[in-house]
Amino acid sequence: MNGDGPQPDVLITLIVLAAGGSSRMGSAKQLARVGGITLVRRAVLTAIKSKLGPVIVVTGAAGEAVRAEIADVAARMPDAAFSVRAVENRGWADGVSTSIRAGVQAAGAGSGILLMMADQPGVSAEHLRSMAAALRPPAITIVSTQYGLIGPPVLFDARHRPALCALSGDRGARSVIEANAAHAASIPLDSARLDVDTPEDLRRAEQFPTDE
Repeated sequence: MNGDGPQPDVLITLIVLAAGGSSRMGSAKQLARVGGITLVRRAVLTAIKSKLGPVIVVTGAAGEAVRAEIADVAARMPDAAFSVRAVENRGWADGVSTSIRAGVQAAGAGSGILLMMADQPGVSAEHLRSMAAALRPPAITIVSTQYGLIGPPVLFDARHRPALCALSGDRGARSVIEANAAHAASIPLDSARLDVDTPEDLRRAEQFPTDE
């Protein structure tokens, strides 16, 4: 892994949301394999390769197996500056907002927050670095991803931490983006359109290479 690409002007913690129950998949999609490795490992490797900051993986459903994956990745880390650790969300069944809160609360005080999903194999480290380069507080304090709609990954300046921690129910951070539209930007990434929810999605995900 190298340090190519723009480096952020602010401290960023990358939070991989990997706690969901995967009801449409029929089994824990975090552990589904694409290109020989699990989706959660792919997401974590992408986050590491971005070299933007430490990585937190929020676990819930199939938590023991997911944490074992994270421990294996962490053990292989050559650079302690970009640490990887798992945070358990025992309330994961109450919706994605609980995972966002768990991740944000575990991140260092003053850190910007980059929310990633474990089921978007088309997201690249280069895209994450581009997001970091576009974050320019106080003018631009949120950078999201555009793929026909506005969605994750999404990068939030540290000033939005209280709003993220105030989210409730099975709703993501869209309300925070909408409430701060005047200070939000987006970067196109059509490949982020694929989020793996079904076995067919898993087959489509094979088009994306892996870094491991």
